[in-house]
Amino acid sequence: MALLDLLLLINLFLFHIPQEGNPQYSFTQDTLKIIEKVYLHIDRENYSPGEDLWFKAYLVDGTDKNLSEHSNDLHIELISPDLTIIESHIVRLSGGLGNGDFRLPVKAASGRYQIRAYTNYMRNFGEEMFFKKYFTIINADNPNFDSYDSTIYVSNKPDITFFPEGGSLVDDVTSLIGFKAADATGKGCEITGKVYSSHGDTVASFKSTFKGIGTFNLTPSHGEVYYSIIYDNNGDTARSQIPKSMETGTVLHVSEIQPGELDLAIRTNMETLPILTGHDLSLSISVHNTILKTIFFKVKSLNNHMALRTGEFPDGIVSLTVSDFEGKPFCERLAFIHNNDDEKLTIKTDKPVYATRDSVSVNISLSGSSVNGQGAFLSLSASNAISEDGSDLDPSNISSWFLLESDVRGEIEEPLYYFDRSKPNRLKNLDILLLTQGWRDFKWKYEDKYYQPENGFTLSGRVRRKFADKPLENSFVTLGLFKGKKPNLFMVPIDSSGRFLIKGVNITGKTSLIASVTNDKDKLKGWLTMDSIRYNPPEIETKKEYSRYFIRDIPVKVDKKSDEQTNGYLEYSESNNNLKKRYSLLDTIKIGQVIITPKLRFEPEIPRVQNEINLRTMFFDKEITVTPILEIYNTLGQLLGVRFHITYTESSGFKKPESTSGQSFLTTQLPGVSSCNHMTDPLTMLDGMEVKYDAISFIPVSWVERIDVLCPINGGLVWGERGDQGVVSILLKSDAYFSSPSIVYHSINTAILGYNEPRVYYSPKHHTSLEKDKKPDLRTTLFWEPNIELLNDKDISFSYFNSDNPSTVRIIVEGITKSGIPLVGSTEYKVNR
Repeated sequence: MALLDLLLLINLFLFHIPQEGNPQYSFTQDTLKIIEKVYLHIDRENYSPGEDLWFKAYLVDGTDKNLSEHSNDLHIELISPDLTIIESHIVRLSGGLGNGDFRLPVKAASGRYQIRAYTNYMRNFGEEMFFKKYFTIINADNPNFDSYDSTIYVSNKPDITFFPEGGSLVDDVTSLIGFKAADATGKGCEITGKVYSSHGDTVASFKSTFKGIGTFNLTPSHGEVYYSIIYDNNGDTARSQIPKSMETGTVLHVSEIQPGELDLAIRTNMETLPILTGHDLSLSISVHNTILKTIFFKVKSLNNHMALRTGEFPDGIVSLTVSDFEGKPFCERLAFIHNNDDEKLTIKTDKPVYATRDSVSVNISLSGSSVNGQGAFLSLSASNAISEDGSDLDPSNISSWFLLESDVRGEIEEPLYYFDRSKPNRLKNLDILLLTQGWRDFKWKYEDKYYQPENGFTLSGRVRRKFADKPLENSFVTLGLFKGKKPNLFMVPIDSSGRFLIKGVNITGKTSLIASVTNDKDKLKGWLTMDSIRYNPPEIETKKEYSRYFIRDIPVKVDKKSDEQTNGYLEYSESNNNLKKRYSLLDTIKIGQVIITPKLRFEPEIPRVQNEINLRTMFFDKEITVTPILEIYNTLGQLLGVRFHITYTESSGFKKPESTSGQSFLTTQLPGVSSCNHMTDPLTMLDGMEVKYDAISFIPVSWVERIDVLCPINGGLVWGERGDQGVVSILLKSDAYFSSPSIVYHSINTAILGYNEPRVYYSPKHHTSLEKDKKPDLRTTLFWEPNIELLNDKDISFSYFNSDNPSTVRIIVEGITKSGIPLVGSTEYKVNR
């Protein structure tokens, strides 16, 4: 091999990795009003190595919570305790919905792992927009793991921070002040306290109401300085200063008059009133960067009130901003809208107690005036309750994530509390939380880069002359994606720089890609290189979630997964592991003659060899082995007399050239043998896979090992109606699946990975008469159904069988209505031996 040819061959397979952020795309081209949010419902929180993690994805518009089609590609990653991506999938979303699964590594170490989900577009706003959830893997062979990330030495004093409503205190104006108290570990702690003037007079008392948050009223005097002294439950104290008041300004106070109506009080002092009198002020109600409504008003007194009906606004957090007559905002307040507060997702089983391997019937119903007549998309998991407890310190669900956590800055302790309707003070404490946590930053993070919404894969590359780095004029790239019975074919012209581009391609699983360059005379020419479709993920946030705290040399107790919870799942996992070894079970379900095993990884040679064996046992009218002599024909189209005929797509923006107009396929001509006439396209097989006749036309002859032909008279006898017009069978050389068997510059043949192919969850059906020699059913997830659609409030039912584990089974259903209302429902039942 000549040195030049060797260098060309090396360069042929060096892929260029494109940037997901396009520096030429100005962010001003996007309205920036689109905020995407994503949530994953996973089947449980605790796993053993080698088990399956099942998920359902919901992508919504952050403004109205309706399912979004802004992006179709969702990136989902499993992240190890040492912050390494161990596996990733790209999930194809349809109408904002998608599902899939991960097979956890069989040798995964015990530890706390993370699942992360995001769209490419979300990267414009930073990683804080991504969905992240923790889950635990416990390896029964090596169960010991230190779940702490770091060691921190702290003092034993509580800390408190104050947040005046609206932003600032104003002299002589009564204001509500929110506060948040935290212990040495940063967690909210219960406290009591008093506020003192600089003269030592007590002017206010307060007490936390939930997780260290609370409020009190204060009317600050001009020039006065105030401080507080707080006491925690351990008797420790701390002194902190209250924020100073301003001489002029306004205060915005928000309270609920009744469900669906807020009272807005705009207060000011004597020094400010003359400045505002006679001018129009504005109140804007917004969600993220979208202004929902603007109201103009005048300040006529020291205390002004306005009633605001909230029925026209979507549920969740809104920002209320008061601006002066010059448009400058001077006070802001967050409020939680809860118009739809009567929806109820009810989950019922036909019995409260079952035996192992019993059949379970589950009924799902949706009620409430706010969802009357609406449909909903849901996902259901049923699993051993011990696999659901304690992996995530502050577990969330689809309601808490979409309506609260994804909008509020910082971590929220026990977010589910604020959506538990059995808690009488939940909404009052939620209002206090919004005073103390603040609005999440949704500003554009990059001025020189734009991460575009993805709606399919992009296939691109460059064509140049073989011995000169110049574009090959008047040439086209013919590209075929071969998977299943319906290959996708594309033909794309080359632009003036030699580049070609096809956007929005749907590629699922591992797919064979064959691409060739032809000139205007249908000759294979030039040197083709393809850009990689490999995705470069964003960096992983290095924040430590679980730290060991010490006061001097004494460890501080932290609310984390308890030893009791860890040991409970460990015992369960060890028992299952021993049974698997005893019965030689892996992560499979073996019951009688039913065997469910994981899908084999893609090995092109396996199906190819089997297909070749099958094809070689058949009779063909014409058989030919391709030798170097036949390589004078560039392509199979030239060898067989096939005219190029491809359904052209407009995704590239180019028009179909006249030279590629379709023609009828009436003859298959092999050198040295008589022709075989067909009235229409013959049945065409590429390594045993049925493809269209024109799909083989651009394949280089040098990649072909053998061609077999059955004429129509015999094709119908062997293949039935499918072979009425004859059969053409093409067998490629074995090494053509991974690299060209000879030096070829004008064509590429490779395997690429597309969207994750979701598997179907298998739930066995137990029948006693067939189970005399049964093996254990060790499922922890008993049932998983990600694609449930409720239509017009109609109930829907499912059934499945219990496993051999006596336990408490927890059923959790999550989803969203077609108008954007998040839904959560759950129930439990007992399983006895």
